Amino acid sequence: MTELRRFADIRCVVFGSYVADCAIQTATLPSWDDDIRAQSIVINPGGKAANQAVALARMGAQVSAVGVIGGDAVGADIMDHLRSNQVDTSGVYVKPTSATPVCLVFNGQRGKKSITWSIAEELQVSVKQAQESEVLIAEADVIILTFELPLTTISSILQAAHKYQKKVVLNAAPCRSAIETADANFSGVTALVVNEREAHTLFGYSKQLPDEFADMSTFAGRHGIDLVCVTRGAAGCSYWYAGQLNHHPGLPVAVQDSVGAGDAFVATLALYQAAGYEPATAIRGACTAGGLAAESPGALSSMPTHQQLRRRLAEWSHLGSGSVEIGVEPAQELDTPIGYSRVA
Repeated sequence: MTELRRFADIRCVVFGSYVADCAIQTATLPSWDDDIRAQSIVINPGGKAANQAVALARMGAQVSAVGVIGGDAVGADIMDHLRSNQVDTSGVYVKPTSATPVCLVFNGQRGKKSITWSIAEELQVSVKQAQESEVLIAEADVIILTFELPLTTISSILQAAHKYQKKVVLNAAPCRSAIETADANFSGVTALVVNEREAHTLFGYSKQLPDEFADMSTFAGRHGIDLVCVTRGAAGCSYWYAGQLNHHPGLPVAVQDSVGAGDAFVATLALYQAAGYEPATAIRGACTAGGLAAESPGALSSMPTHQQLRRRLAEWSHLGSGSVEIGVEPAQELDTPIGYSRVA
């Protein structure tokens, strides 16, 4: 049996984009020529990588960020937020003459969202920067990548991770076209996380198709990926592991803002795996963290702490029948996550 490790002993490196989120709360999405008054407009640090790095740090892990920001007040604010959450920013490059990207996030009703973003090439992690981060990779227990990175950079990081035999979690988001990824090689990825739309473009999965097992299994086999997860929001998560397709049901949450929920899922999954937990337990923790993030407004600010995760895990203890038992007392030891039996 694998010896479980404390979250505080896990070293993580998060490659991706560190940007500002302009969150716009509105009842309806604007169409061309519309003039809509928003309920609120707030700008805060964000980006998938930033959210994931903060989520890992709030779980107690040791986290290093690798990305690029502009030499402006927005970039300085992002760095301040990362450091205040105990994230190491030595791997974040500052481009003095560039403006830090701002991502537009439209939040609608019942957790609906629409995101518009653009990251200039000069503000993307290059192959050179990835190579210069080899020391961080060598010291890490797990590496997290997103599709905010160029595919050439992802390939370079995977080569280094393979060299040092490191776990790699790839969050294939934001969605890229099937043409872009058709010839990509993701060998070295140990766990892949996608939502339903991303799954459809990446390996042909569709909600309407009955053979999702074949789609996930074929893609995993082609790239040598151990675990493939398809997140479904309120419907839970389907995951392929060891030749079997499993499903974790959705959890009861009062959704306020779903932005960042997927990032909490990815970070928690990576941390559980690095700590030595079985996939079913890792998925359980990841779904719970995602639900917690969705219950709070904002993205980076909604990333849950380890204590919050432990309390909610205790409340949402699943019975064998799949029903939910409420009111279980949380464990006193907060350094080791609660284990769960396999969810089939």
